[in-house]
Amino acid sequence: MREQIRHLIKSSLQSNINVRVLPLNTGAFPGIGTSFNLVHLDAADTSVAYLDTLTGGLFVEDDDDVYAYRLTFDRLNEMALSSEDSVRLLEGIGVS
Repeated sequence: MREQIRHLIKSSLQSNINVRVLPLNTGAFPGIGTSFNLVHLDAADTSVAYLDTLTGGLFVEDDDDVYAYRLTFDRLNEMALSSEDSVRLLEGIGVS
């Protein structure tokens, strides 16, 4: 796990990577136990959610359903530490 944390710290220095940590003391997270990606397709001006499932992947295209995933993502973003605080937390673990 030390190498993974070191990798996150190193990756955070790249301009296209934003490392954010959800601290355990914030309580239950929305969407806990769910892995999803939001994808916006500029050419079609539409968004989809992609879900990782036990047996494969699933694209969610219904606007109301995608909106629910967007709200979940936004809430997780609000709950997460800032990039700077996240890196400080990782560095404080003593592996850098």
